[in-house]
Amino acid sequence: MRYKPDGNQALNQRQAARLGRLSAYLGATSRSKFIFELLVPAEKRQLDRLKGDKRAYDQEVRPRLMVAAIEELQGAGVEPDVSKIEGLDRREDCEKIVAAARRGGRDYELHRSGSR
Repeated sequence: MRYKPDGNQALNQRQAARLGRLSAYLGATSRSKFIFELLVPAEKRQLDRLKGDKRAYDQEVRPRLMVAAIEELQGAGVEPDVSKIEGLDRREDCEKIVAAARRGGRDYELHRSGSR
C-alpha cells in the first residue's frame, strides 16, 4: 500500500479506515493472515528539495516517513500479522522500523526484501 504521512490527509484517512476494518475483520473472524507491504515513494516536491537525489530521499527522508506511517496506521487499528518493508539500506533505519512496528507490545513478523 502506498501511504504518505505528509501527503493527502483525506486519502490517508480513507485508506487507514479501510485497512483498519479489514484488520479487525481478519483478526476476529478469519484464519487468514493479514500481510501488509508499506510503500512510501518519493514525491516530486520531496525530490526537488533534495535536488533530485533519490538516494538522499531513501536515506534521509523515507525511514522517518515509514515510522510515521506505521504509527499512524496503528492508530487507525491497522494490525498486520506480517509486514514487508523495503527501501532501507542502514541497519539503524531497520531497527527504527522494527521498534515502531512492535511498539506497545505488538509482535508480528517483519520481512525485509532486497538490499542495495
